[in-house]
Amino acid sequence: TYPTPDCINNFTLTLTQVAPTCTDGIQNQGETGVDCGGPCPACGVGDDCNSPEVISSLPFSSSNTTCGHGDDYSSADACGSSYLNGEDYIYEYTPTSDEIVSIDLTNTDTYTGILVFDGCPDDPNTNCIGGGTSSAGNPSFCGELLEAGTTYYFAVSTYPTPDCTPFDIDINTTPVTVVNTCSGTFTDPGGGGNNSSYPACDHQVYVYCPDQPGYLMQMDFTDFDVEGGYDYLCIYDGDNVNATTLGCWDNDVPVAGIVQATQTNTSGCLTFEFHSDATDADNNGWSADINCTYPCQLVQAESTGNAYIDLCQGDTYTFNGSGSYPDNGTYYTQSDATSTFEWDIDGTTYSGSSVTVTFPDEGGYDIDLTVIDVNGCYNTNQIGQRVRVSTTPSFVGTTAIPTPICLGQTVDLSGVITPTPWEQTAQQIIAGTTFLPDGSGVSYSTSATYNIFSPGQTLDNVADLMDVCLNLEHSYVGDLSISLECPTGETVDLIIYSSLDNLDSEFLGEPVDVDGDLTQGTGYDYCFSPSSHNGTWDDAAAAGYTNTYTDNAGNDYTSHVYIPADTYEIKGNWADLLGCELNGDWTIHVTDNLSSDNGYIFSWGIDFDPAIIPSPWGFVPNYSSAGEWSGPDVVAPTGDNYTVTPTTIGTHDYTYTVTDDYGCSYDTTISVVVTGLTLSITSTPPTCAGYDNATATVTVDAGGTPKYDYIWSDGTTVANQNSNSNTLSGLTAGTYDVTVVDNNGCEGYASVTIVDPPGMTLTMSGIPTTCGLDNGTATATITASTLKYDYVWSNGSSTLNQNGLTNSINPVAAGTYTVTVTDDSGCTITDSFVVDPSTGVTAMYTGLSNSCLNPATTYIFDNTSTASALATYSWDFGDGSTSTEFEPTYTYPSAGTYTVTLTVNDGACFDDYSVDVTIFPEVTANITASDPLCPGTATGSATASVITGSSPYGYNWSPSGYTGDGTATYSDLEDGTYTVTITDANLCTGTSSVTLTDPDPIVLSASRTNVNCAGECTGTATVSVVSGGTGSFTYAWSGGAGNTASVSGLCAGTYTVTVTDDNNCEATTSVVITEPATALSSTVSATDETCYGACDGTATASPSGGTSPYSYSWDDPSSQASATASGLCAGTYTATITDNNNCEFVVSTDVVSPDPMVIAVSTTQLDCNGDCDGTATVDVNGGTAPYDFEWSNNDLTQDISGLCAGIYTVTVTDDNGCTAPISTPPITTCFEITDILVNSCGGSQEGPNE
Repeated sequence: TYPTPDCINNFTLTLTQVAPTCTDGIQNQGETGVDCGGPCPACGVGDDCNSPEVISSLPFSSSNTTCGHGDDYSSADACGSSYLNGEDYIYEYTPTSDEIVSIDLTNTDTYTGILVFDGCPDDPNTNCIGGGTSSAGNPSFCGELLEAGTTYYFAVSTYPTPDCTPFDIDINTTPVTVVNTCSGTFTDPGGGGNNSSYPACDHQVYVYCPDQPGYLMQMDFTDFDVEGGYDYLCIYDGDNVNATTLGCWDNDVPVAGIVQATQTNTSGCLTFEFHSDATDADNNGWSADINCTYPCQLVQAESTGNAYIDLCQGDTYTFNGSGSYPDNGTYYTQSDATSTFEWDIDGTTYSGSSVTVTFPDEGGYDIDLTVIDVNGCYNTNQIGQRVRVSTTPSFVGTTAIPTPICLGQTVDLSGVITPTPWEQTAQQIIAGTTFLPDGSGVSYSTSATYNIFSPGQTLDNVADLMDVCLNLEHSYVGDLSISLECPTGETVDLIIYSSLDNLDSEFLGEPVDVDGDLTQGTGYDYCFSPSSHNGTWDDAAAAGYTNTYTDNAGNDYTSHVYIPADTYEIKGNWADLLGCELNGDWTIHVTDNLSSDNGYIFSWGIDFDPAIIPSPWGFVPNYSSAGEWSGPDVVAPTGDNYTVTPTTIGTHDYTYTVTDDYGCSYDTTISVVVTGLTLSITSTPPTCAGYDNATATVTVDAGGTPKYDYIWSDGTTVANQNSNSNTLSGLTAGTYDVTVVDNNGCEGYASVTIVDPPGMTLTMSGIPTTCGLDNGTATATITASTLKYDYVWSNGSSTLNQNGLTNSINPVAAGTYTVTVTDDSGCTITDSFVVDPSTGVTAMYTGLSNSCLNPATTYIFDNTSTASALATYSWDFGDGSTSTEFEPTYTYPSAGTYTVTLTVNDGACFDDYSVDVTIFPEVTANITASDPLCPGTATGSATASVITGSSPYGYNWSPSGYTGDGTATYSDLEDGTYTVTITDANLCTGTSSVTLTDPDPIVLSASRTNVNCAGECTGTATVSVVSGGTGSFTYAWSGGAGNTASVSGLCAGTYTVTVTDDNNCEATTSVVITEPATALSSTVSATDETCYGACDGTATASPSGGTSPYSYSWDDPSSQASATASGLCAGTYTATITDNNNCEFVVSTDVVSPDPMVIAVSTTQLDCNGDCDGTATVDVNGGTAPYDFEWSNNDLTQDISGLCAGIYTVTVTDDNGCTAPISTPPITTCFEITDILVNSCGGSQEGPNE
C-alpha cells in the first residue's frame, strides 16, 4: 500500500497458469505467455509485410497502435499517399472467395489513413486497391471487391505528424451476391423506389446469371436515381468485375431502358458494381425488371459470283447474298426472310439481299456482306469478293499518216495501246476529333476502321502493334481512365483512374482550363508502346514536369504541372489484346470520372508492323486481241494497222477501238482532211409506181476542172464533157451512184435514191347470197390516188369518172367478180371477189332430260343447229324465261313439266325445235327424336316423317348398326348425330339429321370425418348430388353402412355409395375413413431419490402413436403437466397422457429411496495432558457405498489418529453424494492446569503471568 493507509485487512490473489505449446522465443499474433513460432522477433507482429498480423477470416476487430512499429512505407509506394509517411501497422488477408471488404478506424489521432494493396506497398508490381484518409481522424474505407486467392495488405498509418496513432479497427465483408434467375426485380441496397434511399459508404457487387443454360441476362431499368459525381453503378459484360465494362452511370449520365449481356459473353451473366461515398445523399437508387434472352446463333454470309468480278466503267452489277444458319432452331428460327443484309462496297453501304450497284469509275473495290438475323446477330466471316473495273488505257502513239490528202489518196492508220495498271493505295487511318466534356463516370468513344488486313487475320504478337498515338489535350489527367478495344472486344487499359496514384491536376497538352469554356486547346502527341521503357503517366506525374504557356483563349499559365509528349508504358497488359481480329473498328474509350474539366482528342491512330500488313492488291487489264479501225471507207476486220482510201472530201474521223479481257472497249479518234470535187444530185420520180420514166441529175458545184467524166452505177459512162451537169433518164425506183472525174483526175462522188409515188391499193369485200337467192353483193374500195376513177366489172357493169373511193355491184348471184380501176393519171389496178352461196336453217339442241329438284336444277344446252353466220337464236324455257345466247345455261327453281323451244332466224330463213322435260320435287323430311335416358346408354330413338316426295320411300340411316335401319324409325341410339337419306319413287333423295344428347351425369360430392382414436368406430360419411340426375335419389352404402345420404359409426376403411335417380341412372363415389396409424401408447421411466428423503426423483412418460402433440397429467402433489415430473419423493406415480384427438393412455412407475446412512463414531482418550495420541473411528451403514470421509482436521481417511484434545467432526459422503456429519465425543485427559502464577523478580505488577 501507500504509506497511508499503511495496510489492508485482506485480499485475494488468483494465479492462472497458461501452458505453453513451445518455447521458440518468438511471439506471433494471437499468442499469450511464451511464443509459439513465427518469422519475426518477439513483439514484431504488424511491423511490415514480412511480419504482418495475419487475418484468417472476416469479420475482424482489434485494438492496436502504429506506435513503435517503424516507418517502413511512404508516399513513394503504390498508393502514392502522404498518409503512408508515418509509422505503419500491417495486416495480411487472403480471401477464399470474392468478397467486398470495408474497413473502419475509430479512436485514432488526427491525419490517419487506411490503405489497401494487392501486394507489399513498395513492390513495383503492386496495385493500390483504394483506401480512406482523414485529417480529423477515424477514416473509413468504404469497400472494394477483393478477389479470392489474392493476398492483400491493409496498412494503418499517418502523416509524418503525428507520426503514430492508436486505433480500433473493424473489418467487415460483404460477399458477392450471385443470383440465377430470369424474372423478378433488381433494386439498389435500399430496396429501390421512392423514399427508399440507399445507404452511404456502401459497396456491393451483384452477379445476375440466367437460370436457363445458354441464355443472356437482360435488365430493363425503369427507375434510376444515383447521386451524380459521387456515387455510381458500373455494369460488366460477364460474371465478374474483370469482364468488359458496359459503362458506369449516375444522375449526370443515367442508365435507362434495357442493358443486356453481349453475344460474345459466354457466361450470359451481367455483373453490377455499386459504390456510394461516405455522404448520405438521400437518392432513391434504381429498379430494373429482370429478363433473359437467347444468345446469337451462328450466321454465315454467302454471295453468288466469282471471287473477282470484272466489269467495265459504268457497268451495273447485281450482288445476290444469302445467309447460312448452322444453329437454326437451337434457340430461335433464322431465315433469309427474317434477316437483313448490309453490303459494304468499298465503304458505301447498301441494304437488301440483292443489290444492284453501278460502278462509274475504274479501279478495285472490296466487297463485304453483313447478314443480321431476326435476333440482331450477324456473321463474322468475310465473303472475300472484289470488283475489278477496267482501267482506261493509253493510246499514245496512235497515228494517221499522211494528212491532209486529196480525194483518192490513201492514209495509213496505226493503233498503239498501253494498258493502265491499278493498285490499292495504303492509307494511314486516323480518327477525327472527339470532345471530352465534363462528366462523372461517363464514357466517350472514338473509333478508327481498319480493313487493310487479310480476312480473319488476328494479333498474334504484341510487338506487331508498334504503338497507339493520340493527339489530345485535357485540363485534369487525374480525371481519366483510357482503354483501347479491338474489333472483337478484347480490351487493354492505357490509363486507370485511381484516387491514390500520382495523377492529379497535371495538364495533357495545352488545355483551356476554364469550366464552361469549350475553346479547343492545343494537343500534344501521346503514344503508348509495348516496347516503351519510359514509365507510365503516373511515373511522369511523380517527376513533377511543369509548362508555361498562353492558351487559345488568351489565359496565361506559369509552371503548371503537365505530362510531356512522349511514348509511355500502359497500366494494363498488352497481352490482353492477343487473338483479336485486326480488321474492323478499333475504339478508344475515355471515362471522365469527376464532374469538372474537359478536353479534346483531335486525332488518334495505331501503327502496326508493316510486315503483318498484306501487300496492296491490284490488276492490269490484258488486250489479247488486235484493235479495230472504223470510219468512212473502212472495211472490217482491220487489225491495229490499216490503209484507207477516202471516197469523199471533207474531214473524216477514224476511230481505233480495243477490247480488254474484261470485255470493255476503249477508243480514240483521229481526223483526216480530204480535199476534192463538191457535187450535188437531184431526181424526178416515176409518174406511176413501177414505171421507168424517172431521171437523176448530178452537178459539179465547186472544185472541179472541165472536162468531166460521169460514171453511173448502172453502167452508164458519159466522158469528156465540158458541162458541169449530167442527167440519167428512163430510170425505175432505186439508188443511183455517180463518180465524177475532172480533167486533173480528181474525183467526186454522189448518190440519190428514187422512190415510186404512192400507188393505188384495192380492197375487196362483199355479202353472200341468202336462202338460195341471187341477192349477193361485191364491193371494191381503193386508197386515194389521182381523181377521178373508172370502175369496170367483169359482169359488164361499170362506173366511170367518179370521185368515190368505193364501188359496189348488187344483187348478184353467187360467183367470182373482177374489177379494174383506172385513175386520172392512167394508173390501173385489178382484183377479184367471190360471192358465196347460201344454205338453209335447221334448229336442233341436246342436253335436256328429266331430273330431281335438289334444291334447283340446272341444264347446259348444246346447240347443234345449222345456219349462216348472220343467224340469231331465241330460247323459251317454258316457265316465262327466255335467252338469246347461242348455248345458254338455265336453272329451274321449282319442280314441274316444261316445254323448251329453240328458234333460229338468219333474217330470211328461220326454224324452231321443242322438247318437254319433267323436274320432280326434292325429298324433304322432319325427324323427331328421344334422347338417351342416362349418360352412356343406348336408349334414344329417331323417327323420320316425309314432307315432300313421291311414295314409296326407302330409308338409309348413318351411322349404321342400330335397330330399325331401312325403316322410318331408328332406335336403341346413343348420344350423337344421326343422318337419314330418303329415296322416293322417282329415285330423288333428301337427307336430314338430328342430334341426340345425353342428360347431364350425376355429379357427387362426398365428405367424411375420420376416427380420432385407433380401433374406435366414430367416423361419418356424407354424399350430396352436386348436379345432374332426374327426380329423387336413393342411396346404397357398401358393407351395409346405410341407405341415407349420411351414415355414421364407421370404422376406418373405404366406403362406396351408389346414388340412383328416377331414370335408374347411377353414380358412385367413395370416401376413405382413416384412423391414427398406431394407437396411443407410452413407456415410462423413473430416477430414484439420490439420498434418503431427498425428494429429487423423476418420472418420465414417453408416448408414441396417436396424434401429437401430447398433454400430461401426473397425480403427484403438484399435479405436474409435463412429460417429466420432477422433485418426487419415494412412491408410485401415475400419468394420464392425452393426444391431440383427446385419446388417453395411463402409465405408472415407482420412485425408490435408498436406505438412510447410519453413522457411529468412537474415540480413544489422551494418555497425558498435552499429548496428541488420541484416535477416532467411524462405522457406516446404509447409503450407497463406497464412502468418502472429510474430517475437521482435513484428514480424509475413515480412521484417524494422533489427535490432540478436542472435538472432531467428520462428514461422510456416499457414492450418490449424500452426506451425513457427526462429531466425536471430546478427547481429553483426566486433569487440566488452568492457571500458573509466577512471581516476578521485582516491580510493582501483580496478577497472573506477571
